[in-house]
Amino acid sequence: MVKRLTDAVAIQPVLDAPVPAAVVAKKAPGAWQKKDELLAQAPELKSVAITVEAEPKISRARTKPAGTKPMGVKPGVTSAVGRAYKDSEAEITFTALKPDQRFLASSGNKSMVCVFGKGSGVLDGKPVTAGQVLTLQPGQEQALKAGKDGLEVFVARMNTPLGDDVPPVQLLDRLKLAPFEAEQIIVAPGTPYAFDGKFNVAEVIVPPGVRTSEHDLGINERYLVLEGAGTMFLDGKEHPVSKGSVVHIPARVAQAIQNDSDQPMRFYCLCSPPFTADTFRAGSHHGSHPPGFDLASWWSSFRS
Repeated sequence: MVKRLTDAVAIQPVLDAPVPAAVVAKKAPGAWQKKDELLAQAPELKSVAITVEAEPKISRARTKPAGTKPMGVKPGVTSAVGRAYKDSEAEITFTALKPDQRFLASSGNKSMVCVFGKGSGVLDGKPVTAGQVLTLQPGQEQALKAGKDGLEVFVARMNTPLGDDVPPVQLLDRLKLAPFEAEQIIVAPGTPYAFDGKFNVAEVIVPPGVRTSEHDLGINERYLVLEGAGTMFLDGKEHPVSKGSVVHIPARVAQAIQNDSDQPMRFYCLCSPPFTADTFRAGSHHGSHPPGFDLASWWSSFRS
């Protein structure tokens, strides 16, 4: 008797019935992909002949949302320190303001989004801290002054609009972050800071030693790295990343990131169109974390 499994959940009916002579297992996204992974979930099958069939490849070109435009760049990593990174939708720079240094945020004829890293500052009499997001409609200017410890900021000028309901200038508070156990990272749930259905920005923290699972999205994505250092994996190629890096990831490029440092890695994802769960597709490599690592405990300790 040969039993065919189409996903990991189908293991249980096999165990409830007489043990088959052979099992043909088909990998399920996010589940197991090798014989030893299957046996770890179903040790009763140790004496059974198991064959694992590869998941059929899907044409990436056919699975992009309708609003996804060509990004105009190849997958890779570019430093935005002292120069601008550009693609078909965004122009991005990274600036580390010195203590008490003044900075004029000027959007020109484009929309502007600023994400703040380490340090503090004052914007129109309001305090600015890490994790906040500043947006400016086209034709707007805003004076910013760094605090006594300086202030780090990514500035993204976008070719797409913020939306008619967005004020000319607004300073958005940092969103509440929470553990995302499936990837062993810290994120803001949902689709944060979405603008007019054109793009969104979302904060991500990767704990030390954690590597995310390989996946791809049907949208264009950029990582704006504010803290930490590690390795970015793009279609199987490795790229070092550090503070000030912009990781550019065209739609349907396989991606994963690993924090190689002993400090948290923090970055913002800038996605166009906005990220939604249905744009996500699991890849062939699972993520990893240090032995004994517990995400909830680490997050609790980090926040304290």
